[in-house]
Amino acid sequence: MPVFLERAKWNDWLDPKNREIEELIALMQNPDPAAGLATRPVSSRVNLVANNGPELIEAIELGEAQTLF
Repeated sequence: MPVFLERAKWNDWLDPKNREIEELIALMQNPDPAAGLATRPVSSRVNLVANNGPELIEAIELGEAQTLF
């Protein structure tokens, strides 16, 4: 499961010696987990695990909706 951490917390989170549950839970506390995130439409190729590459996250132009759903 993804976790959104501030960059300053990365080393502590990834430290294999850090096994203190309370400390790890505290690292996950983030008042604004969506800060710095942006949404954009991408190709349906992202839905297949066999596809890989930076082109998968390039924004695509959405045309006029063809159906209601």
